[in-house]
Amino acid sequence: MPDDFTFDMHGLSVLRLASQVVPDFLEGLRPGLSTGLPGIDRVVPHQASAAGLDLMRRYGWPAERTEVTLTHLGNVIAASLPLTLHQARSSGRVKAGDTLLLVGTGAGLIAGGMILRL
Repeated sequence: MPDDFTFDMHGLSVLRLASQVVPDFLEGLRPGLSTGLPGIDRVVPHQASAAGLDLMRRYGWPAERTEVTLTHLGNVIAASLPLTLHQARSSGRVKAGDTLLLVGTGAGLIAGGMILRL
């Protein structure tokens, strides 16, 4: 059946939900992450949409410390995290000793993240 192979996501509703629940998730990961980047050198985010990247600015995360691949790779789903990390390493924007925030969400609103020191 064709319906077995379709995906329906209510993006605007999920984005609204994310704006409500992600700040608490971030605070649980490291206090202060919902308002800034304490102790974080660079953010490597999951990149499903420009709206999701814009939402990060609400947390006080400066664009110059966020690695972006959406503009030239598009939405590559879960591959955005390793591809974006590779881009950051290859370009020299992250190096040994840097502390990174890897963070992302999934459909239906699953949030995940880790703090990684290279």
